[in-house]
Amino acid sequence: MLDKVDITKCKRCRKWFKNYGYNPILCPSCMSLDSSDFDKVRLYLYENATATATELSENTGVSVAQIEGYLKNGRLEIPKNSPIFIKCERCRTDIRSGRFCSDCSVSLSNAMRMELNFDESQIGEKPKKKVKDKMHYLNIEKGKR
Repeated sequence: MLDKVDITKCKRCRKWFKNYGYNPILCPSCMSLDSSDFDKVRLYLYENATATATELSENTGVSVAQIEGYLKNGRLEIPKNSPIFIKCERCRTDIRSGRFCSDCSVSLSNAMRMELNFDESQIGEKPKKKVKDKMHYLNIEKGKR
């Protein structure tokens, strides 16, 4: 008996592909491009830790939208002293990375978590106070912070 294979539309190139469950969002070609783009951002931040998203985009060729996606996916984090943050998708409070603030993540039920398809790496930390810090990449395993 064959395993079920889903046919999915790639969020990046909009082409249909067979999804074997490895990445439900990107086709294999776009996953490779995304990995390459993230490496460019990661290496640029290693040398230029205080760079803004606009500077990152201009110097790496990676779009600001992709950089925002890395923030929402918990792969990048905004420095603590930044005046600009991303917003919690539920309450619109400032967060440094992820899709939801810690308060909203606690109040969401497990069923809603499954429906929205997010994990712990997509829960952003609220900024506490102005402290000198640098933007950096998060080298985390899935589900660990």
